[in-house]
Amino acid sequence: MLHPKISYPSAKLISVLLFPLFFCAPSFSSGQRLENLCRPEVLHFTPNIYQAQRQNWSIAQHHQTKFMYTANSKGLLEFDGSHWKCYELPRRQIIRSVMVGKDGLIYTGALGEFGYWQRNSQGQLSYHSLVSKIPDKAIQTEEIWHIIETTEGIFFQSFAFLFLLKNHKIEKIEVPSTILYLFEANDKLWIGGIDQGLYELKNKKFVFVKGSEFLKSKNINVILPYQAHEILIGTNAGLFVYDGISFREFNSQLSSFVSDNQLNTALRISPTLFAFGTILNGFVLCDLQGNILQHFHQKNDLQNNTILSFTLDQDANLWVGMDSGIDYVVLNSPIKYFKDPSEKLGMVYCALLDQDLLYLGTNRGLFVRNIALPNDGFRLVPMMQGRVLELKKVDEQIFCGHNSGTFLLEKGWAHKISNVTGGWVLKKLSKHPDVLIQGTYTKLCIYRKKSQTKQWEFSHFVEGFSAPVKHLEEDSEGNIWVNLINRGVSRIQLTADLKSIRNEVNYEDSEFYRSNLVQVNGKIMVATSKGLLEYQNGTFKEADLQKKLKKVIPQQIFPLDNQRILINKLEGGLAIYDQGQIRSLPLKSSQLVDENNIFKIAPSLYFVCVENGFILLPEKSLNLPQLKQTQSLIRELRVENRPIAGEWTSPSVLPVVSLGHEQNSFVIKFCTLPTPLEVTYTYVLESDSKRWVYSSVQPSKEFNNLPPGAYTFRLKSNLSTRESLLQIEIRPPWYWNMFSQTVYFILFLSLLYLVYRVQQKRFQQKHEKQKRELEEKLRRQAEENHQKLLELRNQQLEQDVIRKSEELANSAMNIVRKNELLEKVEQELLQLPNDLGKSAYQKLHRLIERNLSSDKDWRVFEANFNQVHEGFLKKLLTQYPNLSKGDLKLAAFLRMNLSSKEIAGFLNITVQSVELKRHRLRQKINLPPDKSLSEFIMQV
Repeated sequence: MLHPKISYPSAKLISVLLFPLFFCAPSFSSGQRLENLCRPEVLHFTPNIYQAQRQNWSIAQHHQTKFMYTANSKGLLEFDGSHWKCYELPRRQIIRSVMVGKDGLIYTGALGEFGYWQRNSQGQLSYHSLVSKIPDKAIQTEEIWHIIETTEGIFFQSFAFLFLLKNHKIEKIEVPSTILYLFEANDKLWIGGIDQGLYELKNKKFVFVKGSEFLKSKNINVILPYQAHEILIGTNAGLFVYDGISFREFNSQLSSFVSDNQLNTALRISPTLFAFGTILNGFVLCDLQGNILQHFHQKNDLQNNTILSFTLDQDANLWVGMDSGIDYVVLNSPIKYFKDPSEKLGMVYCALLDQDLLYLGTNRGLFVRNIALPNDGFRLVPMMQGRVLELKKVDEQIFCGHNSGTFLLEKGWAHKISNVTGGWVLKKLSKHPDVLIQGTYTKLCIYRKKSQTKQWEFSHFVEGFSAPVKHLEEDSEGNIWVNLINRGVSRIQLTADLKSIRNEVNYEDSEFYRSNLVQVNGKIMVATSKGLLEYQNGTFKEADLQKKLKKVIPQQIFPLDNQRILINKLEGGLAIYDQGQIRSLPLKSSQLVDENNIFKIAPSLYFVCVENGFILLPEKSLNLPQLKQTQSLIRELRVENRPIAGEWTSPSVLPVVSLGHEQNSFVIKFCTLPTPLEVTYTYVLESDSKRWVYSSVQPSKEFNNLPPGAYTFRLKSNLSTRESLLQIEIRPPWYWNMFSQTVYFILFLSLLYLVYRVQQKRFQQKHEKQKRELEEKLRRQAEENHQKLLELRNQQLEQDVIRKSEELANSAMNIVRKNELLEKVEQELLQLPNDLGKSAYQKLHRLIERNLSSDKDWRVFEANFNQVHEGFLKKLLTQYPNLSKGDLKLAAFLRMNLSSKEIAGFLNITVQSVELKRHRLRQKINLPPDKSLSEFIMQV
């Protein structure tokens, strides 16, 4: 087995932390003896937790990743601080030994097999066998129990063989006999030959150590470096020291212990501290002289009594491989724990150390133990069964507030002084040094000290007060502040004789119902779920201390001195406020209860009450600097329980993980390197549009149904402000990748263009249709207008025709009248021929003749007639070209609907002549006799 070398700072720290705890001498104080009752914290990893076999044969830590590796009966266990993983050999042999080489490779040995594990491209461990380099087939029946790396190379040891790996070559080294184990101590290699004694390996040859003949009958199970050039040899028959010349026995008490319980393994933890593991009874821690400092076994802290392996990690904490399970012993912490192995104590509420008597008040009664006697145990004080609420020493007298009353304690015995049940809190009044006031389940009680005997005794109740009081404080003005359960906070002024209440002011608020009342540097404060409230000028306001605490909400606060305050946080865990700085203490919230009682039990020693035991906080645990930051690691991303893009072992820049669209649901696993501290993770998943924020103690987070896009996963924990970063890309499906989107975009543009063209065509068609409709409408309107215009024109023409007809008729009538007049004048002239001269007569007669039906009259008439009856004469002449001018005149007169008489007058002929003309016209136009000539003419 490889026994790691401890650097001086770690060894010194362990010595400083363990020395006052383990060494117990008569000169030591009771506080130091109390520390001796306690042990370092032990964390258990059961087979159900690491999901492998029970036996753990060897343990090692990787010096680069700080991961822990265990040779388990199932395979190689890897522990990153949060997750366990098992790697099995190809033939699934039991792995007996493990060692992490300086080259970072993990070497293991098994039945007929040894080799190394190396991470592949996916970040997973892959096994590489070295057995093929060995020609000797006998190795197939041998198990490799120890692997040691030296400057000469790496040694693989079985009971019958020893192999040296150097420069990728394996050399077999002959052993003198069957051997148990190979050890390295003081830069030398040693073996114990069965029935042979002790050998040292020099130049690849084993040299017998003179004087070791007495070891022939003993099995050498352990060889450790001791002082200077000495080695410590552990056998089944005891312990011996070899100084290079001679052998001497080592500590008979320790030798008896290891021989009686079968020594199996050992480890040098520091230059002054050793661990010896046995088969039958756990392991012990011993000093340089072999004095047993502490004994760890199954009845107090361990899962199993059979110790198979030890290793010390880089934080100087001890890992223990056992026949069933793995335990982690937190040596590198000043905080110590006491757990009652009999489990008879129950929940511890209070404690008090009176010289060497330790009183514990629990829910089951009052227990006492003499811590000066190592083998003494806790015993119940007679007649003190039931719940104990408070233990307090006042003027060297010990008060015990009990469920059944109040008692005075002396040398492990109890004497009742009050029957008032439930003595919760007892305070000495500063204004009355000889008076004590006590809050109980129902009353405020007053105790006075007898002047003669100086003994405290019950005096009286405070009249007018009846309520349960759990917290009680006196302010600088002598007011009594009490926290009334489910009622709030009250400020009480007592009368001068302290027998009744002179004045009471109640401050009722739902936040006060389950609050804690405390006085800090003379200020009355109440711890509520919303933070600390401080009494100021008649009311409660946010305390200045709460502003300094920022986001830390105290459930309880315990002033240690004027500068420091211990805080039981509402969210869980303890923290200390010291001169403006807040620092969490390495305690897990699961170790604490809702309302812990924390107090100083001895100088430089604070006491924390827990279930079935207690925790001790030495002063140095409060003053230690903040622990070095441990950055959380993103280990892997799993899709459908399969790792994608491998596993990661360092917080360095991780590759961008690209996932398909069907892989949009995944789990991210992360871890914090092995630590005893409680880890709370805060992680953020960022995208372009959203930001998810989570906080959890679980070292993994599942995300489901994320849309395609780029994401950034940021991780940090309460142990470090440094972030780990993982970038994730969820690719869109093939139908929504960049090429597809480009095609879709082009198709979309084409579709838009097509729609545009269709719409444009539709619009054009619509426009043309509207245009045609408009044109048709305009045409119809124009036609209508034209028709109306024609109608108007026709009307006008009709009017003109009527007017022209009237004018024509008038003209014709005028011509007729003129002709008639001229005829009358001519007849008159015929009667007067002799009266005028012949020449005058003839002249006048010619004038009359010229004006009777002259061509001029006809031309005027024809012109007017053609205006009224356009083209009538031409049309008639076209149809009947044989018509004469007289016929046309007659037709015109008939068109005007003139009578024969009127026509005769116009033509200056007789009516019979007109009738004759009518007859001739009928013949020329071939008008049947039964047809009216006038109607025919009107229809032409």
